[in-house]
Amino acid sequence: MGFADRLKQLRKPKASPTPQQQQQPPPATRQQQQSVSPGRSPEEALTELRQKLSNLKNTVSKPAQSAAVAQAAQQLLSDCRNQSAILESQADTFADQEKFDLVQGVFETTEELQKINKAFDPWFNAATR
Repeated sequence: MGFADRLKQLRKPKASPTPQQQQQPPPATRQQQQSVSPGRSPEEALTELRQKLSNLKNTVSKPAQSAAVAQAAQQLLSDCRNQSAILESQADTFADQEKFDLVQGVFETTEELQKINKAFDPWFNAATR
């Protein structure tokens, strides 16, 4: 699915929720949806995510040197997954605010993360044997 298709999907009007669907999410979920990180703009968070993904891609593209390196890479992957999920959850808002470069960046980092995910497990298993 291309960027234009995803953007159209985001821009579709959402059905108004029924009274049962209007329940408040748990406090932890509400807090996570508020912003990417206190004191950081979404653009800064996206730039940081891109840098982390680049580092992770470089790490996974070479044979792991030790189990410690593999553990650090696993933590970095987890951080990237979390940050990506937060940004993805805000993509509708970014589209509504017409921040299309930001929306495209979120989609691109999501695709990059998926590629890294596919390569990570075999790399990690080889590193920790």
